[in-house]
Amino acid sequence: MEKTRLRNLPWDKYERKNPVYVEPTSDQMKVFTRYNQDLLSYRSEDPQRNNMYQKIDDKFSHYIQKIVDAYKQQIKQHSWPNWTAETWRLMPAEVSSTMAMVDCLVPSAESPFSDVRLVLFVSDTVQAHLSACVIEKMFEDIGFRRENIERVRIERFQMEDIQVFAEEGLPNFIRHLKDRIDVNDTDNQWLNITGGYKNFIPLVTHIASFYGLDMYYVFEEAIVKGKDALVKIPRIPTLNHLLGANESIVSTILSILNDIEKGEYGSTPKEVWKNIDSILYCDLSLPSEVAEIFVGFINSFIDVSEGEFKLSTIGRVYMELFKSR
Repeated sequence: MEKTRLRNLPWDKYERKNPVYVEPTSDQMKVFTRYNQDLLSYRSEDPQRNNMYQKIDDKFSHYIQKIVDAYKQQIKQHSWPNWTAETWRLMPAEVSSTMAMVDCLVPSAESPFSDVRLVLFVSDTVQAHLSACVIEKMFEDIGFRRENIERVRIERFQMEDIQVFAEEGLPNFIRHLKDRIDVNDTDNQWLNITGGYKNFIPLVTHIASFYGLDMYYVFEEAIVKGKDALVKIPRIPTLNHLLGANESIVSTILSILNDIEKGEYGSTPKEVWKNIDSILYCDLSLPSEVAEIFVGFINSFIDVSEGEFKLSTIGRVYMELFKSR
C-alpha cells in the first residue's frame, strides 16, 4: 500500500495531489510496529495469533475502508480495460500485474473474469494482512466473482527472522501452494511473482518448477507506456524431474537431506557424496558431464557452520518439496 502514502504524485511534473492518498495516524503507525513484533513472538499454534488479527482488523478498519473507497472511485472513473496511464500507476502492483496477465493470457470473452480464480498468498505481517484486505476488495470492484477469490495467510512467513522463515514459513508456503494446484491442469495455472518479497523469487522459482508451474513478472513502467510488460519465467528442470517416478531414489535423497538437517553426518559427510554419486552415476546412469552438474547443484544444499554440515535454505526447500510430493 506504499502508493497510498504518497501525498503527491512523484511521476507528475506538477506533483498533483495523489487521489488515493490516505495517511495513517501516528497512533496507528506505533500500533503497526508493535503488532508486527507481537505476531512474530507467538507460535503458530497459539490461539493469540488469531486474536491478534482480529485486533488488527478492529484497529485499522476505518483506515482500510478509506483506502478501499479511494481506489473504488478510480475504478469507477476508468473501468478496465480502459485504464489510463495514471490508473495503471496508482494500482497496487498485485492488482495491475494480475490485470496485465488476464489481458494477455485469458481468451477474449464478454466477461473475462467469470472463470478466473485468484489465490492471494499473504505473508504473516500486519502490512501484508491490511494490503490483502484492500486488494481482495479491489478485485471484487473490478469484476471478479467473490467466490473465486481466496485469501491464504502463510503463518510465520516473514523476513524479519530468517530462521523462523526457513523452519516454519517456507514449509507452510509449500504446503498451501501444493494444496491448491491441479496437477492435471498446470498449463492453466499461473504464478504471479510481481508483488511481495523480491528476495523470495529465486526460491519460488524452484518451488513453482517442482510442481510444473510457469511464473510471470510484470514491469509496471512498460504497462504505463503501452508496451509489452508481461515476462514469462518458464519452469526449470528441477531435481524431481531428473529423478522421475523412482520412489526408491526419491526416498533415498529425502533420507539424506533429513540426516543432514539433523546433523547426522557431523563434519565428515563423505557418506553423503558417496550416496549421491551412486544415485546419479549408477542408479540413473547419467552421462558424467550431466551428473557433475547436478552434484555441484546438490552441493549447494549444504552449509558449513561451526564445523558442522547443515542444510542451506535451498536444501531445506527441496527437503520440504520432496516431503510434500
